Amino acid sequence: MNDFRLAIDDCGLMDLGHDGDPFTWQRGRSTENLIRERLDRFMATMTWCNIYHDWCVVHFPRTNSDHSLIVLDTDGISSRIQFKPRRCSFKFEPMWVTNPECEIIVH
Repeated sequence: MNDFRLAIDDCGLMDLGHDGDPFTWQRGRSTENLIRERLDRFMATMTWCNIYHDWCVVHFPRTNSDHSLIVLDTDGISSRIQFKPRRCSFKFEPMWVTNPECEIIVH
């Protein structure tokens, strides 16, 4: 872990913080066995922060996973978006990338 921290320092990275629940991972449901941690985060250099000065990081509520959805928005609008949990979880379908419009839609 110390080597990881040194690498972060050597690269000049900083934690971008977040809006929303401070924890991105949870295990257990009762107060006796509940474990909550902030495992997921975005990091960047000061140069990147100066280029994307309207950025924000948002932790959305957990739905069907033990991890929260974490979004890095470079336009600063995610904090104003209301996330509505869905009953089914997202599943990536490899055939989507064969669609010629896939790259445009993702971008």
